Amino acid sequence: MKQSMSSPLALVILGVALTTLPIPAQAAEEKESYKAETTVKTHDNGGYSTKAKEETTDAGGTTINKETTKDVTIGSEGGETKVKSTITKDPPGLLNKTTIETEDSTATKNGSVEASHVKKVDGKIVEEKKDKEKVNND
Repeated sequence: MKQSMSSPLALVILGVALTTLPIPAQAAEEKESYKAETTVKTHDNGGYSTKAKEETTDAGGTTINKETTKDVTIGSEGGETKVKSTITKDPPGLLNKTTIETEDSTATKNGSVEASHVKKVDGKIVEEKKDKEKVNND
């Protein structure tokens, strides 16, 4: 008596053959990476500007970009420092990117110090602070 291909023995043989075949990896493994770049420029008045960029990717595929700029100006009546930082975290998948922006500044003029801080997460202000203080030189 002949057995057809739909017999239980044929199905068992087919199942064993399929489970023992080498199966290629699902996807190429993600590679970790890191890139950084910094530039510095000096001003005639003694101040300077810096710009730093950093990009990292972890083994899971999450990319983090950081960019920071700093500008320092110096004048005869005082100086000013402004720092702006942006951090963007983008895990694999759609609609899950997060961006954090901060802006800090400090200005000194005629014995007064003004400072401000603003932090935004995905475009919404989550922190904001401004201070002004008179410094006595007595």
